[in-house]
Amino acid sequence: MRKDEEKGGYSMRFPNAFKGVSKMFAAEILKLIATGLTVATGVAGIVSASGVIQSAVNGAEITEELVANNINMGGVIVAGILGVGAMILYIIAYIMNLVGLAQAGRDEENFGSAFGLSIAVLVISIATAVLTGLSIGGNVPENIASTARTVCEVIVMILVVSGIMNLAERLRDEKMISFGEKVSVLILIFVIAAAVATFISIFFGRMAWAQHVEGILDIISGVALFIGYIIYIIYLAKAKKMLREN
Repeated sequence: MRKDEEKGGYSMRFPNAFKGVSKMFAAEILKLIATGLTVATGVAGIVSASGVIQSAVNGAEITEELVANNINMGGVIVAGILGVGAMILYIIAYIMNLVGLAQAGRDEENFGSAFGLSIAVLVISIATAVLTGLSIGGNVPENIASTARTVCEVIVMILVVSGIMNLAERLRDEKMISFGEKVSVLILIFVIAAAVATFISIFFGRMAWAQHVEGILDIISGVALFIGYIIYIIYLAKAKKMLREN
């Protein structure tokens, strides 16, 4: 921290970045909770429909009467509540992350770039929802938007990590710089594996060997993204500590 002569104490060198990163960290925690609720929603849905599923397995014809007699309404209600809760948490987390990026952008421009990209993702999502609702272009807009969202979200993560590394460099924190490089490598592995898998799927998708290779690359990219995401959250927590103490 630097000495604040007017207040007679000490102040942080990057107060906006500290507040912004703190909000981003809180947003990621909310996303994790929301993800847990989403999984719980699926489980509750399966449990509520277990009677219908069992009837289908036994060869029964699925009719409205069969569904009405075998559905567990308690499970349906629980699944609905969990689903709404997850949706609310996702919305809060998204808004909190945007506010955090905008706030941190006052101290480091990479956060500002990440904010602009996040707004672009929002616009893409809204435009896709409109096109899908109007049945324009079939599934093409949705598929393109899904790919665009994934790419943009990964780039946002890279910009945030880069922004923290830049602040760490200005604070001469070598450990945070080294940690950031590791996070970046994991994200890069995901990007490369996902890109190669997509390329193979488009140009060699009908070949047997391509399906096996694509499956392996999907696993590699998924594992890399999962590990990278967890370390990304840890990195945000460490960044909070670094910014609070300097």
